[in-house]
Amino acid sequence: LALSEEQSIDPIHAAALSLLSRIYFEMDNCKRAKAVMKAAMPAIIQHGHTFFQGEAWLTLAKCCLSEAKDCLLDEKEGKQSGGEVSVQMRHLKRALVELQHSADAFEKIQDVKRLREVYYLKAQVCHSLPRHFSQRNLAAQRFREMNSRVAKSIRPVWVDVLVQVVQNNE
Repeated sequence: LALSEEQSIDPIHAAALSLLSRIYFEMDNCKRAKAVMKAAMPAIIQHGHTFFQGEAWLTLAKCCLSEAKDCLLDEKEGKQSGGEVSVQMRHLKRALVELQHSADAFEKIQDVKRLREVYYLKAQVCHSLPRHFSQRNLAAQRFREMNSRVAKSIRPVWVDVLVQVVQNNE
């Protein structure tokens, strides 16, 4: 991070900030993760590789989902009033937009594993939002497609070796 700042290498600096944001998110510091990612987004979108763009949108979506979960927990514990439902819905809708941006980026580079995660989250978010059932079904269908692609790409190497050994011994 310091080296990229020193050398004025914006794309590398933005990618480093993106990684830092994901680390903050994993450490359950969602507000800081979102702030760091929003600061890095202009450079990521302008100069970053499509993979980093998709990762950035996915991280922002996960932050929104975490904030929506926090709103729901606060409401269940009685800390907040019923107005939190609209705040929660706003976070879910924002997450849906960011998941779509992420899906668009990962589609460009055909990252099946990331697309599988994005479509799973998108299906879950659409299920939580009223009147989004057709989007939910489409996202679930795309998740199943990505899941089958991942399953087909995994070759059972050890099974093939064992089958050859057994066949040779017969």
